[in-house]
Amino acid sequence: MPSLDAEMWAWYALTLIVVVARMASRRMLLGSFKRMLADDYLMAVTMITYTALLAIVSVLTRTPTNLINPDDHIVLTPEDIKLREYGSKLVLVTEHMQMLTLWGVKGCLLFMYGRLTMSLKQNFSVKLVAGYVVVGFVVMQILWFAAWCRPFNHYWQVPPDDCEQPVDKTRDLD
Repeated sequence: MPSLDAEMWAWYALTLIVVVARMASRRMLLGSFKRMLADDYLMAVTMITYTALLAIVSVLTRTPTNLINPDDHIVLTPEDIKLREYGSKLVLVTEHMQMLTLWGVKGCLLFMYGRLTMSLKQNFSVKLVAGYVVVGFVVMQILWFAAWCRPFNHYWQVPPDDCEQPVDKTRDLD
């Protein structure tokens, strides 16, 4: 097993132990899984995205992508192109799972801070930060899927085009 895999799955095991301990503690405290709060469910979903992230990263470390040095003049066969497209799609999924995992953890922490500051004046600040995080997440998703690289399939194109080209190439602006 490569050292990256060993380290990655060791950290995953520690994370899983902490999340399972949290869920068991919440179950004992609340008496039922049905009485769990929103952040408990968000943590379960975040653990799923984290699991997907690590599983895909494990595959991705052995898969070539469309990142090719322009100075390398290599000839790609159709099979090489398909494999690199697959690897580039895995990169796309990996990056999205990473975003979902990070924003899920942010949400869980904000729920916790909200409960900790419930009767304090700082609770309003926590709510403002939570609103900022939600807006940031929505903006990030819109930019990710609709703005940064158009058309969307250029994310995995082999060899890649420059994704900073105008969206509408047919319009004559003269």
